[in-house]
Amino acid sequence: MHDGKLNGALALGLLLAIALACNFNVSTARLDNARLSTQQSGDPQANNFKARDTVYVVFDVRGTSGKMKVNGQLIAENVEGLSQNEKLAEVPLEVPGDTTGNNFRFTPPQTSSANGWPAGTYKVQIKLADEDGDARDEENLSFMVGGS
Repeated sequence: MHDGKLNGALALGLLLAIALACNFNVSTARLDNARLSTQQSGDPQANNFKARDTVYVVFDVRGTSGKMKVNGQLIAENVEGLSQNEKLAEVPLEVPGDTTGNNFRFTPPQTSSANGWPAGTYKVQIKLADEDGDARDEENLSFMVGGS
């Protein structure tokens, strides 16, 4: 009977040693409360924007004590004058672990040919990765632009 417990303890210890040697990670890092807004605070939330609105992307990072990398991409899903699913902008961001109210923004284009966001449907893709670049979570938020 004692030999069985000893073998079980040895097997558990061996598994633990292997996991540590392989840099095993059981991180539960995740994005939480992701939202879009015309305000940096994320309040009030919005899914419909005007052509000249700045789009703020606000989110929390949960389940980690280490630095995390966030990558935000703005994608034109179905937008007047743009290719379908065309990537328009990318924002890298580093956050120091469990944090709330993280944000980045996309400002409307102001060029000779464009005065604000063209009408259509857009998507913001938020990707969360650890310091080594290993993916941990992803969120997709869609919004529409119409009018000025």
